[in-house]
Amino acid sequence: VVVSYGIGTNSTALIIGLAERGIRPDAILTADTGGEKPETYAYLDVFRSWLDAVGFPPLIVVSYKTLAGDTTLEDWCLRVGQLPSRAFGMGSCADKWKIRPLESWSTHEPSIKATREAGRKPIALLGYDAGEARRDKIMENDRWRFAAPLRDWDWDRADCVDAIVRADLPVPPKSACFFCPSS
Repeated sequence: VVVSYGIGTNSTALIIGLAERGIRPDAILTADTGGEKPETYAYLDVFRSWLDAVGFPPLIVVSYKTLAGDTTLEDWCLRVGQLPSRAFGMGSCADKWKIRPLESWSTHEPSIKATREAGRKPIALLGYDAGEARRDKIMENDRWRFAAPLRDWDWDRADCVDAIVRADLPVPPKSACFFCPSS
């Protein structure tokens, strides 16, 4: 069981909800585009301390590097003179800078490899809350089974904020690249 941690309110609440239920994930991953707001990077330190305090695995940060050597989405945008794909209503920036690094990690992670070699799919937990029907997507592919526990718990955005407050944590800032047109 791997948590895809987006550093925002929903995925933070998801992890808190797991702790409240005594469910310990095997890994917690976040993909760093290199362009998060400073407040988001600061929140990571706060949340890492909380993870340690509740005995959860440490946060694993993965990232992408282009063949040309770009290590951040911003570097890539500046080098090619192009806005992120979100500016054009697409999502290839998320695919390249978030999904691909997570997939790359999973390809090399021994426990994930063993799960797949045994003919099973690892489970990725996503922070989709009960009020986000628009985020209904394929909940399984050839490599993963996806689950959205917040929906199972019937937690909406307000419930997520309540969980974070219960955990005595600050509510994280909106997670997004500082230059994202969707921000």
